[in-house]
Amino acid sequence: MKLPLLILHRAFSALDPYTEAERAQILGRAASRHGPPVWLAVLVGLALTVVCGHFAGSMMGLERPEALRELAPYTASAGVVLLLGLVFRDIWLAIAVRKELRDAHCHRCGENLIGLPFVAGRVGCPRCGARSHLLSPPLPDGNVLARRMVHAACPNCHQPFGPFHPGRHPVKCARCGAVCEVSELGEAVPS
Repeated sequence: MKLPLLILHRAFSALDPYTEAERAQILGRAASRHGPPVWLAVLVGLALTVVCGHFAGSMMGLERPEALRELAPYTASAGVVLLLGLVFRDIWLAIAVRKELRDAHCHRCGENLIGLPFVAGRVGCPRCGARSHLLSPPLPDGNVLARRMVHAACPNCHQPFGPFHPGRHPVKCARCGAVCEVSELGEAVPS
């Protein structure tokens, strides 16, 4: 299973800014985090093979030899199920990769990157030091939580609040009740 994943990661344009090793890590993490277990896919595939083979076998005439009549439908339906499984895997992995990139976690250690500053379109991980491209061009800015989420503090009592979307709505301090609006840089301004 490792070889198809390594070849497959080149198909996702959201992974273009990353190196080959980072692409493989991100795709591996997306496959392990956001997907159904492998045994469930195998069970569904076997069930579909048996059902499709039974219906295809009952539709074939009695003119065929006994062995061919029993094996041909199962072989054909196994091929169809395998093809559908590969198509489903590609679609599911594309969705999982987008979720992994939107998740705003470090691709190396899994540290949450929400609220950290951007430098040249990259976020540095405070735990392992890896630089992540969370603002890859194929993803719209609104889908990347790390860009819009900031932490701030109340200007009156310095009570921290966040992460939240800056400038979207007023934020009320839980301690002193002051209503503030937060700038893109995370500065709370009384409104």
